[in-house]
Amino acid sequence: MGKRSLPPPPSHVSLAASLGNDGIIMVLFETPSGFAIFSFDGVRLLLPDAMENIWANFGRKYRAKCVVWRKEFQFFEDKSAAINPVTGVSKELSAMLMKWCCPGYKLAVAKNEYKTIIEASLGIPCLCDDAVMEVMWGLKNIMHSLVPEEKSELSKEERLQMSQGLQMLLNRYGVDVKPEMVSDRIIGLACVLYDCDGNEKH
Repeated sequence: MGKRSLPPPPSHVSLAASLGNDGIIMVLFETPSGFAIFSFDGVRLLLPDAMENIWANFGRKYRAKCVVWRKEFQFFEDKSAAINPVTGVSKELSAMLMKWCCPGYKLAVAKNEYKTIIEASLGIPCLCDDAVMEVMWGLKNIMHSLVPEEKSELSKEERLQMSQGLQMLLNRYGVDVKPEMVSDRIIGLACVLYDCDGNEKH
């Protein structure tokens, strides 16, 4: 008997169908002063090489414009009151989420705690995994471009200095960069290496 051939990788169309809404998902992004809602090409989360590629979509501002689109931003005086395990989701944040998360849309969030609270309080299906965290890294990387109203800076604890995909690329090229050393310059150089990888594959 001949070897059984491997099934073909899922197509973009089938992945989009699994997410619904042509593969577009919503993203709840927390800034130092509030929350923003973005729409995002969710199919990128499901591709076989997602963890290697998502970060590069946010390596430069112009790249992000092709995959993520801002919908709304609101300041919250007390973010801990906006969403927490005791009181659930506040009236203001609930209205914001329900405005953009129409039936069938999935919502990407940065914390499993938020996933649990939002699903229980509002019934919105949420995504929170390693691929989603790559998106959050990207949004934080260019936060002030996407949310110019936000004047505060992210703390070291809030900012994810090194994404997993960026780390994979640097390791592949034998570049030893500690997470705290990541800067705009290093991300820019990594984007050049990433583009070179893409050209070689084609």
